[in-house]
Order: sequence, then structure tokens, then C-alpha cells
Amino acid sequence: MVVPVVALIILGLVIWAVQTKQADALMKSLARTAPFVSFVFCILGGVVLVLDGIDQENGFVCGIGLFFIGMAFFVGPMLWLVAEKYRSKPNDK
Repeated sequence: MVVPVVALIILGLVIWAVQTKQADALMKSLARTAPFVSFVFCILGGVVLVLDGIDQENGFVCGIGLFFIGMAFFVGPMLWLVAEKYRSKPNDK
């Protein structure tokens, strides 16, 4: 239930930014926050799956949880690097 609400809020912000010519500022803000949000969600999801897999003695679910934990340490830093590259690009105006 939380994910659709957050997605609608982000979509609304993007539409507002495009209509008011604030797209560059919004994209820079999203680029700064996206790495942290994705890292936290991947870590939390992975921990929940690992703990659930250990409780049920299900190695498959535990393995998926470990995959999500590993993915958090890859996706978060990659988004951060892309954000830094986008922020350091000079404006063409």
C-alpha cells in the first residue's frame, strides 16, 4: 500500500516540475535521495526475507534475501555515482 502512494507522489512531483519548468532541480533532488531510499528498501527487504527463511528453514527464501542484501550494496552506490555524474555536468544555458 505504501509503494503505490509513494509512486503517485513522485509522479505528481515530476508532472509539477515539468509544468513549472523546475525539472532540473527536481531531477537533482531525486538523484540525491534515490540511492539512499533504494539502499534502505533493499536492505530491509533482504533482512525480512532472510529472517523469514531462517524461521521456516527455507533455503530458497533465505537465498533471495541474501541476494537483496547484496543488491543493496550494488544498486545504492551505482545510483549515487550516476547522481554525482549528473550533478557535476555543467548546464548548457
